Amino acid sequence: MAHRWWVGVVLGLGLLVCTASEVSAEGTVAGPHFSDATLQAFVIAALRVGNLIDSWQPIIDAAPTLEDKARLKQAADARMSVVIKAGSTISVGDYQAVRRRAESDPALQERLSSILQGAVEQR
Repeated sequence: MAHRWWVGVVLGLGLLVCTASEVSAEGTVAGPHFSDATLQAFVIAALRVGNLIDSWQPIIDAAPTLEDKARLKQAADARMSVVIKAGSTISVGDYQAVRRRAESDPALQERLSSILQGAVEQR
């Protein structure tokens, strides 16, 4: 079975799901270099964020009004900050920086994929 890796790249309450074939072949984007420790912490936090999204998204989708949806998204966003910090060594700011960079940097996507694959294999 093909392993479909995902990193919780949070865009509002959306989760960016990537497969190896979807990674762009373009070059990397100039910017900061993230340490392996930061990327490992990002992957751990992203997995937790993914679980949070999985639990909140049906609730948000079922909300009867746009106001209810907005209120629930705010509550979920607040919870995401807690989840990112909990049991991790990455700050919310660093998490967001990695997330933003990973959106357009295939080399970083590959590093994150490799870290995630290693984490899955250790289970």
